[in-house]
Amino acid sequence: MNTKRLFTVIMALAMVLTLVVPIMADSHVLEVETTAFVEPGGAANAPEVLAAWQWTEDGFQEGTRVMANLHREIPGTPAETNICVWAVVTDPNGIGDIQDVFFRTLYPWGDLKIQVHMVPVVGEANWMAAKQLAINSGQLTPAESAILDEMLEKNVALMFTGCWIYHTHQSPGWYTTRVTAVDMAGNVGHLDVLLDMWGVTALGIDFDTVDYGSIVPGAVKWVAGSTTWGDGRPTVWNMGNTPAGLRLHSTAMVGEVYQKQIVDFNVQLLGQHVIYQASEWVTLAGPLLPCELEQIDFSIRPPLGIPGDVYSGFLHLEIFALDNNNG
Repeated sequence: MNTKRLFTVIMALAMVLTLVVPIMADSHVLEVETTAFVEPGGAANAPEVLAAWQWTEDGFQEGTRVMANLHREIPGTPAETNICVWAVVTDPNGIGDIQDVFFRTLYPWGDLKIQVHMVPVVGEANWMAAKQLAINSGQLTPAESAILDEMLEKNVALMFTGCWIYHTHQSPGWYTTRVTAVDMAGNVGHLDVLLDMWGVTALGIDFDTVDYGSIVPGAVKWVAGSTTWGDGRPTVWNMGNTPAGLRLHSTAMVGEVYQKQIVDFNVQLLGQHVIYQASEWVTLAGPLLPCELEQIDFSIRPPLGIPGDVYSGFLHLEIFALDNNNG
């Protein structure tokens, strides 16, 4: 080959590259996808999640059904129910091959709520206490517990735990928790456990009286509420976890001296205005959403010719679920 010609060709290529590179430098940043695939070692070598269960000390649990904790320090904020998950995992290559154990909890409609990496539970006393919770709630039988005991004692299985939090502004229904174990080679084993969060309605109010003050016969007198808890004006609060409506009725307000009655009332909630009479039940569909503070207004219409007196009666309020599919 002609050496001079070869040199010329190489120089020509170098010149072309020199011209191209500055153009690329002046243009936008290019993005290139990178991919990789871990080839598992085979299903026969995968770790196995032998058992899993869930328990809460915050609410009321019956089997796999939980009534959420409703207590909170600040009105109008979500209450928290701490739910802990336990799992017992083994691996055909030995427990030293278990690389990670985690769970993913899904909302009832399937979206991811949270992913939690679990930690080992160390010590026989802690194993026994955790398994007893599962036995008491029917999530493990005594026979199944005995098998797990033997495997844990022989160091052919490990117990793990982790917790997630349910907030009362979130929907009730069946929450799926999938426990996943991963070994050094990327093999995985899964086990799903379910927890049914009950639909709960609970009414909170920040008033124990509705004082109309001085009234005039024939004139409507309103007591306006507010959305600020504890400011002396009526506020209602759905403390539960499902949308709700409100039912109410008033007794007649009876005068202390002449025993005359006031029987005409009004109520207003979320733009719904209802005129009603004493002992008539009124339904307000709301909806009162979980954790929301809402203003409620009341009014009274004393009839013309009613004598001057001090009048009193009672107001009854009742919350009800608008959707009882999960309650």
